[in-house]
Amino acid sequence: MSENTVKEVKRIANLDNKLHWGLRLHWLCYGALIALYSWLNLTHENGAWGVWLFQVVPLLLPLWSMLKANHKAYSWFCFIILFYFTAAVVSVGMPAEHVKGYHWLQVILSITLFFTAMMCSRWIQYQKYWREHDKNSAAE
Repeated sequence: MSENTVKEVKRIANLDNKLHWGLRLHWLCYGALIALYSWLNLTHENGAWGVWLFQVVPLLLPLWSMLKANHKAYSWFCFIILFYFTAAVVSVGMPAEHVKGYHWLQVILSITLFFTAMMCSRWIQYQKYWREHDKNSAAE
């Protein structure tokens, strides 16, 4: 086998449908996490603007590129959300009297956001590849 062998890319069944629902779930959880941090920091007596900015601004960094369906932005978002997952797991690991329901919600949202961003990144790449491939095949 030579080094120049190109691996055949297989089509993913129902790719457009998977991407559609993956993006919907991603944006739903994305909005829910921002709303949760806003609720915790802007309405509670222990909340603070500085903490809210520290929690929300990193989530907003890849927003523009994600809105343009850039797969690299979704990949970078996976790295960003790992910090939120780590903080949520530490909060859940506290003594039982300090753990609230929203700590578990943070864990669930961060896990869901990680997986949806990862899968959407992959599906966007495949979708772009196959659209380009089909366009080139039709031109020939």
